[in-house]
Amino acid sequence: MFQLYLVILALITFLSLKPDFMQNKVKSIGIKLIYNIIYFYSACQIKFNQAYNYLLPYFKTNEVIDKVTIEQFNIDTNDLLTISKDILDVTDTFDIEDKLDNKLFIVSKNIINDLGNNVSGDSNTSNNISITNKLIIDKNNICLSFDASNITFIALYLNYNGERYNINLKTDDFNYYLVGNKIDKQFIQYYINTVLSLKFSYAEPEIKTYELELMDHEVNMVYLSSEQSIIIDKDGYHIINNKEDESKEKEKEKEKEKEKDVDDNMNKYEADVANESEKTKVE
Repeated sequence: MFQLYLVILALITFLSLKPDFMQNKVKSIGIKLIYNIIYFYSACQIKFNQAYNYLLPYFKTNEVIDKVTIEQFNIDTNDLLTISKDILDVTDTFDIEDKLDNKLFIVSKNIINDLGNNVSGDSNTSNNISITNKLIIDKNNICLSFDASNITFIALYLNYNGERYNINLKTDDFNYYLVGNKIDKQFIQYYINTVLSLKFSYAEPEIKTYELELMDHEVNMVYLSSEQSIIIDKDGYHIINNKEDESKEKEKEKEKEKEKDVDDNMNKYEADVANESEKTKVE
């Protein structure tokens, strides 16, 4: 476009310097030339835009990549094992329930969405939005539903043995506000070791100094001991005692044992019936 302005300016300058007897002829030629240049430029621009709009769908992607990452954290040793899969069905990776003794699992679901056109026109600006939801799984919570909560705490701190640790459950990189997530001393241990990158373990004498300090989404101050946990709900949260979870776990184990006994007795009964029928046929 700048070259076009130079051509027009040159023609105007040329016309202003010519004698009167040539001005009319040159002026007529100049007007036609300028008109043709403007027309050619406009036609090229229109054709370019048409070609761009036609080819854009072949280069534009709205692909959503659903990536699952599983972190296995050993509560006794603070060792972290990470498994990354481009899958949606976490249960196909391994049987989590069989590996939960003294371990905590964090299942991360990372969704990358390409929004397409860059509206700002800045080539260095990315149109991708990445959201990573992190699901906490222990022996009392094996639900694999990534249902985001509607709440966000104002502040959460661990006060332990004279130290203060900031526990931020949601940043630009991750989100722990999922329905059913349990914020307890095991998760806090995992968080300090992996997110804050600090070596941290509980010691028996100092565990009495454990205090989880919470300012919730309604500006209420709540203080929890090491025997209490926060359970994230859809529009709020509730607090439980860990001993209640342990008793529930024992009840579940008893129910499983009862179901196993019933199945064993049923199988034995069916086998006896089959044997009796075989004897009857022989007789």
